[in-house]
Amino acid sequence: MKSEDQSGCGWRCVMAVVILITASGCKREEADRGREPGAPLSPEIAAARDAIVSGMQAVAFDELARGHIGSECVVTAHTPPAGPSIDPPPPPLGMVRRLGQTVAIYRGQIESISGGGLTIRAPYPKSDQSKSIEVLRASIESVHVAR
Repeated sequence: MKSEDQSGCGWRCVMAVVILITASGCKREEADRGREPGAPLSPEIAAARDAIVSGMQAVAFDELARGHIGSECVVTAHTPPAGPSIDPPPPPLGMVRRLGQTVAIYRGQIESISGGGLTIRAPYPKSDQSKSIEVLRASIESVHVAR
């Protein structure tokens, strides 16, 4: 039979670990919470984006033209804390990446460009089908296209 001191110490250690994990996870969420579209990205998110867009050219949304349709692209956009709203079926693996609570990176080909945003398409592996996702202009932080 365990003494009162032994079981209490084990319980306190488990609680300390849970509190430590919870506290360290909450700091990152609070840093992203309430961020306005157009607000600068955190250094960690910017570094992750820069690694993904290596070798691509940054293009302002207003400079996108018909000639960019069909080009490979990476779009960084602000999303609600619940994540981007994407209709079924789910996108192909690697098309959408979440960074933090309010940033998503979309990767694919530019399917169409409009004043309200752009549509990105990515094929499903081993299939002739693809998924298209519209990204609204107001949420777009940056657009990078293949050279």
